[in-house]
Amino acid sequence: MNQNRYDLLLELAKQYREYDNFVHLHLHTTYSFFDGFNRPSDSAKRAKELGMTAQAITDHNHLAGVPDFQKACKENGIKPLLGYEGYHTWNVDEITSKIEERYQAAIEKAKLDGIEVSNEKKPTSKDKELLKKYMYDTHSYHILFIAKDQEGWKNIIQMQSESAARGLFNGRYHCDTEMMRKYKNGILMTTACIQNTVNHLFINNRDNEAHCLLNEWKEIYQDDFYVEIQPLSIPEQWISNIKILKWAKENNVKCVATNDVHYTLKEDNEDHDTLFAMSLGKMKDDENRLRYSHDFWIR
Repeated sequence: MNQNRYDLLLELAKQYREYDNFVHLHLHTTYSFFDGFNRPSDSAKRAKELGMTAQAITDHNHLAGVPDFQKACKENGIKPLLGYEGYHTWNVDEITSKIEERYQAAIEKAKLDGIEVSNEKKPTSKDKELLKKYMYDTHSYHILFIAKDQEGWKNIIQMQSESAARGLFNGRYHCDTEMMRKYKNGILMTTACIQNTVNHLFINNRDNEAHCLLNEWKEIYQDDFYVEIQPLSIPEQWISNIKILKWAKENNVKCVATNDVHYTLKEDNEDHDTLFAMSLGKMKDDENRLRYSHDFWIR
């Protein structure tokens, strides 16, 4: 990482509030299939070696790793914080609707702007291009939840279960803001990584929309809402870090720094990269495939 950037983020964090006793609040284990190279037993052992007192589990999409993680933490004297990284969408009913229904909804929106397509029942390639900006956004945005008490754990289970039952799209379980409101009690919520909805908006200079959504999440979770910043070597990360930290300071919202852990040790990078290449169905030496920056270990 560029040292000047790291120093800037550290200085911002110091100005924001004093901190001590760092623990990892955004952490993936091997239960984040094909994306986590970090066994719960190794993760808990490493936290103990580093003198940390607690550690969260926030695997993608599900809670299957919680029993192993909780057992490993207790064996190593680490307080387990139980949660998961879910997928946020604007409206669960829309993302799970048929593609034909989403096309028709886009056509109606386009008509309001005076745009007509040549074939409403089966849009042509030209029609599809015209409708692109009116189509429902089916991106799976990341969002992070951690239980702070037994009620919160119960609500996390129920929200994840309802996400699976109502929000299945492209193999992922989705929640929307109304579902979050339904199961808010006892849950700590953070804005996760740059794949979060508001960070995506910030990166694309849609700041007003990001602020509106942040205000809504703040209203739902009150003092249990946190913005999340990360010290990753990704240019977009710095855009979202600065913008979201500025909003948090102006709105008296607490900030947490995380590292989005995907492997245990720094030297595990190559093994994690092999695993990730397998998840993409790509050869490891394919220069055109997606890759992680080398930032995602238990620092």
